[in-house]
Amino acid sequence: LRLSDERVVFGGIGGFNILDTEELTTNKKEPVVQLTGIRLFNEPYNTDTSSVFEKELILPYNKNFLSFEFAALDYEKPQQNKYAYKMVGVDEQWVEAGNR
Repeated sequence: LRLSDERVVFGGIGGFNILDTEELTTNKKEPVVQLTGIRLFNEPYNTDTSSVFEKELILPYNKNFLSFEFAALDYEKPQQNKYAYKMVGVDEQWVEAGNR
């Protein structure tokens, strides 16, 4: 039950508990971003290693339409994560990718 002053009341073993939401702290640590997939011509790119994402990916010249899938490991407010990427040798500036 939310009170008018934003405190939350809920039942417990010994009675009621009151939680003051103003005293809650937020996670100020930036979440780790993980590369979760690579797609080549819109098909999943599979590698022959358990480490799907090595430091370098070498493709033939005709395999040039690729996309990356990624996620930030932040479970508190994932809708507030904002992404940007920059491909070395391709992009001069960071490309904003929104909050996906």
